[in-house]
Amino acid sequence: MPYFPNCECNAKQGSAWLGTHADGGLDCGDGGPNPWERVTLFNNYPNVKIYRGYHMANLYQAFLHGDTARAKELLAGLVRRLEEDMDYDQTGVPVPGDRWLSELAPALVRAAGQGYPLSQREVRHIQAYYTRALDHFEDWELWDLWSSELPDGTYKTLPGNSETDEAGERLYWPSIVEMAAFLEPCWSPLANPSGASVVDCELLRDASKWLP
Repeated sequence: MPYFPNCECNAKQGSAWLGTHADGGLDCGDGGPNPWERVTLFNNYPNVKIYRGYHMANLYQAFLHGDTARAKELLAGLVRRLEEDMDYDQTGVPVPGDRWLSELAPALVRAAGQGYPLSQREVRHIQAYYTRALDHFEDWELWDLWSSELPDGTYKTLPGNSETDEAGERLYWPSIVEMAAFLEPCWSPLANPSGASVVDCELLRDASKWLP
């Protein structure tokens, strides 16, 4: 792509690691956000999750293949990416700002499993959106699809992750599958001990303490 050279480097290098166990001779720098990524948000918002995923996948592969110098640089780029995303000017991005922020929360959780040092501000952000999710999931009426109280019929198998409030504003929270994101920092050997703690990992790892 002549106007945005190397714009898909994380995807290419991560694929090279997987396919050949080598870096593909590519130099992604810190792998952080580039102008191409930001331009595509104006007509394809889901790209923000795709590019975060490519970056984290490339970083994981650098760790797994023992390229610590490259991993250190990519981790610095991940810090740059997510810090920028926390305060990103969403003018022109065709989704509500609350959706952007809600989808950033699980990305921060997963990044913490790759050495990302969460700040206290980021922890508060994560906890705010995950608490909102828990409040909604707790009241979902279809947890037990085999309940005798439910008549035969067709039902959703997963709870939603957004609603319109009384003021007409659309509110979002992490999806039910993203609740499992906490498993990554709590079991990862790459978790950064200098980062702020977002969840009680000892409690999460010992299910006997919280299961009935």
